[in-house]
Amino acid sequence: MAIERGIQRQSHSQLETSSALSTWITSGLLVLAAIGITRADWWFTTYVPGQWPAGNWLVLLLGVVVGSLIWAMAYGIMARFVSLPGIDYHMATRFFSPPLGFAGSFVGMVASALFAGGMVIAFFRFWLPGLFQAGALVLPQYGLDSLADALQTPQMTALLGTLSILLTFLLVLFAPRGVKILLVVGAFLVVVWGGLLAFFLLFPSGNFVRVYESIYGGGVVERQVNLAVSFGLILTRRPASSFLMGMGLSLWFFQGGLVALSAYARGWEKGSSRGWLWMPLVALTILLGLVVIFLQRNLSGELLAAHGWLYLRQATQAEFFLPWSVFYLLLIHPSLALLIFFILLWSVLLLNLLQAYLYSVAQVIAVWARDGLVPSSWGYQRRGQHVPVVALFATAILVLLGMTIGLNGAWTALVVYYPYALAVSSLAPLTALVLYSWRQGGQSKESNSAFRYMITPVGRVLVGLAGLVMAISVLWGAFSFPLELRISRELGFAIILLWVSGLGWYWGRLNFWKQRGYDLGENLHKIPAHFE
Repeated sequence: MAIERGIQRQSHSQLETSSALSTWITSGLLVLAAIGITRADWWFTTYVPGQWPAGNWLVLLLGVVVGSLIWAMAYGIMARFVSLPGIDYHMATRFFSPPLGFAGSFVGMVASALFAGGMVIAFFRFWLPGLFQAGALVLPQYGLDSLADALQTPQMTALLGTLSILLTFLLVLFAPRGVKILLVVGAFLVVVWGGLLAFFLLFPSGNFVRVYESIYGGGVVERQVNLAVSFGLILTRRPASSFLMGMGLSLWFFQGGLVALSAYARGWEKGSSRGWLWMPLVALTILLGLVVIFLQRNLSGELLAAHGWLYLRQATQAEFFLPWSVFYLLLIHPSLALLIFFILLWSVLLLNLLQAYLYSVAQVIAVWARDGLVPSSWGYQRRGQHVPVVALFATAILVLLGMTIGLNGAWTALVVYYPYALAVSSLAPLTALVLYSWRQGGQSKESNSAFRYMITPVGRVLVGLAGLVMAISVLWGAFSFPLELRISRELGFAIILLWVSGLGWYWGRLNFWKQRGYDLGENLHKIPAHFE
């Protein structure tokens, strides 16, 4: 209790100064900006149908919501204990095990930076050229196909990716106000996109098949489904597996939203959970629900599965298609203005994602520097700013490394299997939440809030156990999922190697400080100075 009170006294949350409604709206919109239509669209229209043929989307969406709710409650409870950046790192090292806590944090931060680099490659190598290809198909008069071909070259991908990372690095370092403005712009564009989806749902369904057959000829749907079957597609329905898949996706979606909040308002993790806890979940559900309803209203599950299956396997076919809702929407309503809007939306959201991950990972690295786990110079901040310069530079290097790995063809491993690394990194803080809550007696003084049923010791234990079960289930699924969702031996080894490297780094720093008469392990059990 003394530790809890000591850390809570250091809390000075920026979000607490705003009204509840303002905080709800801000947090919800920023989650949408971090998730981005690129990720939501790609998952729900390409990867899930292609790797989980004809799965139950409603069950999948339910899994995402339930999983996100568990993560929101777990992080909300931890924020009541720890009022500093990197609440999961602090929770694990202060209330459980310093070496295991740092190893988990190490896996999460490195994987997050590499994931951001993989997203850069996915965007410039596939998603942005794909938008131009879709535009060339429905608007051939503008000659967009040549531009799409130019964007797909490795040299152009590397150039644009490097420039985007450099631009984001400079924005975060020298223009923090610009970072906030760009995040709000991204959130606004996503809201407009959601409004467009809702608007087009008012039109009669069935237009897609008619337009699609007018381009490719009659029977194109059956032809492409049969082509996918010839490449090994087996249409099955597994509701339980779809639910488990959705819970795994909640790591991917909701954790990204939490990262966005830390990039917008420094100190979002401090204290109040009323705003950033519930509105992000509501926003996430609305966005994904609109995507699911639009797809189910206009396309059959078999065609989506066929498109996703063929696209992910890069199967040779004469008929071009992109398994994205924006492609299907452009086919139904061909418009140059709509295409330009999508290009602007996706480009801004890429910068949103990069600045969120650069800032968030750099802040945690700076906390490591404060604790002595990395050289203290890594926590250096420019006067008058709250940006750790060296830590930010190190994070940018990691993102560039992820981009380089992605250029060599491994971008899907960095992007698709990111939830497995997050599950590994969450084990220690969730265990800390369970053990600390189990030992604690009484009830929180904040029991008059809407969160009151979960901030009791029993509620904390139950939420922590639910999070542990979900994380372990995701890791179990890494070796039991069918098809390519099952993690490869090499990638599993890479995640284990990251975790072991984190342990090795911790013991190395422990020995380094021991030779200088300083007990690093004992220090990590004390209240840290507030990181400013």
